[in-house]
Amino acid sequence: MAMLRSLVGPVSVSRGCLKCRLFQNVLDENMVSWEEEWRTRDDLHRHIRSRLYRQILVALDLASERPEVCFEHVSDRLGMDLIASVRSDRKSGSSDL
Repeated sequence: MAMLRSLVGPVSVSRGCLKCRLFQNVLDENMVSWEEEWRTRDDLHRHIRSRLYRQILVALDLASERPEVCFEHVSDRLGMDLIASVRSDRKSGSSDL
């Protein structure tokens, strides 16, 4: 955990990084989640090839259990407009309630 915690700041200021966060499970302190968000796929790929990422891989290798690694590619990001649109559809009779 300490190794990952020390990497949050340097990753956060890397070119193209929009977000880097580390979470610790309140019920199991050995369970952590590492989250990064990158502006572009090229930024992510540059990061994965970096020395800094090698340190993240070392932390993964030191885990007591095999870590789950997942990369998600989000093509759309919606906000309040989606909520308003879906809720207005409900008024026209397409409600699940």
